[in-house]
Amino acid sequence: MHEMSIAQSILDIALEEIAKQGCDRLDLIRVECGALAGVVPDSLQFCFEALVQGGPHAAARLELVIWAVSLSTTDLALFAFNANKLYMIVISLASAMAATAIPLLSMARARGDVRSMRKQIENGLMLFYFIMIPAAMGLAAVGQQVYTVFYRYNAAGVTILEFAAFMSIPYGMYTVGAAMMQGLSESKKMMTYLGIGVVLKLILQVPAVIFLKGMGPLLATGIAMLIVFYLIIH
Repeated sequence: MHEMSIAQSILDIALEEIAKQGCDRLDLIRVECGALAGVVPDSLQFCFEALVQGGPHAAARLELVIWAVSLSTTDLALFAFNANKLYMIVISLASAMAATAIPLLSMARARGDVRSMRKQIENGLMLFYFIMIPAAMGLAAVGQQVYTVFYRYNAAGVTILEFAAFMSIPYGMYTVGAAMMQGLSESKKMMTYLGIGVVLKLILQVPAVIFLKGMGPLLATGIAMLIVFYLIIH
């Protein structure tokens, strides 16, 4: 655990300082850290006690002062949570489904078989609706349990994961739609649609962040990808 290396660094700094001051005894070390620093206080305390036990500074105490989370630091920290690593698993399903559509659509287009192209697009969308949507909703339903298993529990991180699970649906729609456009040799048109999506994302980003804080960027991207998917289908 990384708390051991942190405790060792704290002790080394303290011993170096008392040596400079000409002292021979270490009584108390006070350390301040933020609530979102990723340090488990009990683990850090345990590691520090293990390091000084049986030594000349066995009576030394480590006092931790945890800074409360303010609104501004919460907004910034939401972007650093690990939820994105989890909902990307769901989006990867859409990527896998999209990859299977490319060669089939390319073959149908090469033959000029409009009926086959339409059938492949319908099959791809049906597969997406059948797998992707239930997977995203399932992740949202067990978001707290999944987040806690992979990382330690954090209310803000769980909230972001649950919201992002729903947003993974339009992200997946875009992934499938982009693959279909590639299979139909419509890459140039797809890049135009993507440009529209990026502009929409930039327009929506600021008001979304103002009103929804940390969830704003996710919603802005989700709306932009949904509109791009609509343009692809129509």
